[in-house]
Amino acid sequence: MLSGIYPSLYLTSFVPVHFLKNKTVTTFSRGIFRKVLVILQFALSIFLIIATLGIADQIRYIQNKNLGFNKSHILVIPLRSNQIRKQFSSFRQTLMQNNGISNVSAVSNIPGGQFNNNDVYWKDPQQYINTAEMWVDDEFFKLMEMDIVAGRAFSSEFTSDSVASFILNQKACRELNLSDPVGEMITWNGDYPGTIHGKIIGVVKDFNFKSLHEDIAPLIIQRISTNGQMVYLLIRLQSNDMSATIKFIEKTWKQFESDLGFKYSFLDEDFKKLYADEEKMLYLFRIFTLLGIFIACLGLLGLSGYLAEQRTKEIGIRKVHGSSSRQVFLLLNREIGYQILISSLIAWPVTWLILHRWLRNYPYHVDINLVFFFIATLGAAIIAILITVYQSLSSAWKNPVDSLRYE
Repeated sequence: MLSGIYPSLYLTSFVPVHFLKNKTVTTFSRGIFRKVLVILQFALSIFLIIATLGIADQIRYIQNKNLGFNKSHILVIPLRSNQIRKQFSSFRQTLMQNNGISNVSAVSNIPGGQFNNNDVYWKDPQQYINTAEMWVDDEFFKLMEMDIVAGRAFSSEFTSDSVASFILNQKACRELNLSDPVGEMITWNGDYPGTIHGKIIGVVKDFNFKSLHEDIAPLIIQRISTNGQMVYLLIRLQSNDMSATIKFIEKTWKQFESDLGFKYSFLDEDFKKLYADEEKMLYLFRIFTLLGIFIACLGLLGLSGYLAEQRTKEIGIRKVHGSSSRQVFLLLNREIGYQILISSLIAWPVTWLILHRWLRNYPYHVDINLVFFFIATLGAAIIAILITVYQSLSSAWKNPVDSLRYE
């Protein structure tokens, strides 16, 4: 659009009397305006290139960050069936007979999903903290490959494990000021079955049980004691022939539950969906980047042709006085190089500030990579040279006699 404004203003600036006398006198400096147009177009293109690279870098980071557990090859099945809840032990044993299944676990919440919160305190009821909560069976920590950093996980070998046994994450221990938490008694003010005064039997290493838009929060984990606390089924699959294993799981499901259909998802794919907005943003930036570069190229192509035309006589005189085609080529492209440099000096600080502010929305984020700035500037310079090379070479190779005759 900007590249179209300039020719329009240029033509409307003609004074009719001068035009009839073949005098092209303008009412403003054509040279300065031309440079401003090129600089602004390429500053925008450089900004879009850097921003696109920065957003893509952050998306790669949040999708590949170690969350504190292994989310690969985990099948998530909503447990809508009371039949399977009641026969869960038999259902799990049947599944474990398949060599493609390494473990099965029932949980109330899945990482990346919704969590309820309630208050927990250690000694003083007034010094409580708000914690997320979940219920798991004995196989959960093993299936998720989580680290128990103190104490132990739930186990059927310990008859003392009951509704009054808790496992906290490290963040909850820090907020409760528990330096040696295992064996300490805490109080959980829950919704069901109500307030429970129980013992901490273990501490799990902090893991991201929510999206990376949020920092790790305090978490209290209890052992499943009722069928109603089984909301999801987690199945870790072996990597070999997963499609056949899923068919086996579906067949087993139908044996235990004939009324409700079999539905599933993969945990790693569920996590990717948490960042759908970022993926859409990246897609739009890629489109705008290509569009911005295209418009800048059109503007540069027209303006470089205009520049070469305006300096036709100068080029002829220089060649008559011994300038080579190479010197003329460098002369015409030197100004473009300066404009790309100025565009970078404008785009770099603006892009850095915008990216820095955007990344602050994430507790976990990459550092801004300065390599992207150089890549964007180098890319813009290469594009500019490729666009102007035809005009420059045409002017450099033109016969000086023809240039001196130009009016």
